[in-house]
Amino acid sequence: MAYRPISPDYSSLFKPLPNATTPGCHLHVWRPHASTGPVPVFYLLTGRYIHGGAFTAGDAVHGPFRQFRYWLERGIAVVSVEYRLVPHVTITECRQDVLDGYVFLQRGLNGALDALGASFSIDGTRVVAAGASAGGTLCVDLGTDVLALADPAIPIPRAVVPAYPLVDPNTQMTAPRAAYHALAQAEPELYAAAQSLYAEPVSTGFAFTPNRDPSNPRWAWFKATFDTKSHNSFLFACDAPYPPSTDAAAGITRRSPPTFVIVAAADTEIPVVNSYRLRDALDLAGVEVHVAEARDAPHGFTVMMGRYPDREKAEAWWDEAVLPALEWAYGKLGM
Repeated sequence: MAYRPISPDYSSLFKPLPNATTPGCHLHVWRPHASTGPVPVFYLLTGRYIHGGAFTAGDAVHGPFRQFRYWLERGIAVVSVEYRLVPHVTITECRQDVLDGYVFLQRGLNGALDALGASFSIDGTRVVAAGASAGGTLCVDLGTDVLALADPAIPIPRAVVPAYPLVDPNTQMTAPRAAYHALAQAEPELYAAAQSLYAEPVSTGFAFTPNRDPSNPRWAWFKATFDTKSHNSFLFACDAPYPPSTDAAAGITRRSPPTFVIVAAADTEIPVVNSYRLRDALDLAGVEVHVAEARDAPHGFTVMMGRYPDREKAEAWWDEAVLPALEWAYGKLGM
């Protein structure tokens, strides 16, 4: 079963882009079921909330429906951000887009919602940021980047909830870019399809699951860089060893937002050590941090529980890892 998009109630362009597959980066907003006064916000960085997909695929409207419902039923708006996808950009631009979306949420979203006829407004002082995989990395980076702004009008999120984030890129995908280019001889058809992606406009979203066609340029590039373990060298625009500045934990300080890390215990994509590296950095800095581990859970479990064949196991993951994180974050919003 393919992931189905969750149609937003409102969408607002916050960053126009030239030569892109869409007019630019949008914030997508889902209206809470009931609201009185300005409502808190769940800021989604969505490989599908801030979205994941190895910074290469995924989009802002294919999300974890059960988590959407949790927030909307409690009077909290869900806002999902689009960001530009690799390989036309690097993680630097991904981070900037997520930050720009957050600044727009603070400064311009209420005006946009009013112009669109929305019956509610959002409270930018009560925001939780969350994401899985690449989105988990970006929500950690968001806390760092908001602090670096040093703008008193842009508050840091009340809390962040990263699920199985990539923290230290030296723990996986350490082959050089030359390994990818070697496919020109080893697998010329795959390489040609992958290379054709560079001639396409930059993308802000790619519905990854339904498009696993080896002739599709984005899927071909994804497969080529993963097969050769060279993906991170494109993401960070340098070959391994990746410098300390690429480590998401490098930006952690005592002012970083409280954090709840969701761990996929059977993750074979991003080593579990990344989640615990983040925990240790936060703990060392004196930041409130909690961890919940979903036993036997694979990478991506937070967004695929609804279609996982073992329903009993999926419910256990919800109960032991996802729900505790949501309830903790709900409390951080002062609810």
